[in-house]
Amino acid sequence: MHPEKLENPFFLLYPDWALLPMVHLAATVATIIASQAVVSGAFSLTHQAMQLGLLPRMECAELSETEKGQIYIPRINWLLLVAVLSCLRF
Repeated sequence: MHPEKLENPFFLLYPDWALLPMVHLAATVATIIASQAVVSGAFSLTHQAMQLGLLPRMECAELSETEKGQIYIPRINWLLLVAVLSCLRF
């Protein structure tokens, strides 16, 4: 009935008063998903590089006995923290 509403369906789903909170919620969810992807990718790439001999061996904790690839590397976690904090502008 309203073909002009097909352009931006997300923004037209909500009344005007709820638009800004929903944009903030969507941005927060997207940020959380992206940060989890970065952490998982950093751990996975580091683990593979250690297996190939491209990086020195580091402590690597297997988090699951049944699921392959569930790993935690403390040094990479601290390196990510330092990288994020160095990018902040105070």
